[in-house]
Amino acid sequence: MVAGHPANHTELESGVSDEDATTVWKLADLNGWNYRNFGIGSQTSADILARISQVTFFEPTYCLLTVGINDIALSVPVATYISNMTSILDTLTTAGIIPIVTSIYPSSDAYGADRDTFNGQLETLVGGYATAIYVDCEETLGQYSAAGPANNHWNLKTEYNSGDSVHMNADGYHAAAVLINSQL
Repeated sequence: MVAGHPANHTELESGVSDEDATTVWKLADLNGWNYRNFGIGSQTSADILARISQVTFFEPTYCLLTVGINDIALSVPVATYISNMTSILDTLTTAGIIPIVTSIYPSSDAYGADRDTFNGQLETLVGGYATAIYVDCEETLGQYSAAGPANNHWNLKTEYNSGDSVHMNADGYHAAAVLINSQL
């Protein structure tokens, strides 16, 4: 199961799935899992919260959440983002679903301007849930840059950049899946 990462939207929006370029497909492939792709491009935490019942309806064991870059891009306050994520996590854990929450992936542009702040608060939030799993993707997917803009000291590694400095290529999604799998 997946909810909330733009790279996972193609199956729902176009009817044609670019599965080999998604973290969830790579993770499912590593484990032999079945999954449903609930990702829709450009969604914010509020959008995902509004449709989280689509995920709980299927009663999955896990729900992979990569949520936040669109909140940052749209200047959603971090407090609003954390409130939405709290409600999403409450809904999933109450339904007996194990949330796997990734840090907001590194990006090499203005979209990541407050990423470090959002990720710090997200990690603290997820740590408060006994069954939730937080996966920090910075070192695996990013290159640290001390000279980077305030609150975004991680750029997407060149070898994982699809070309727009925000979305990853298939190798990046595979690296993310391997990292997530190591946390399960």
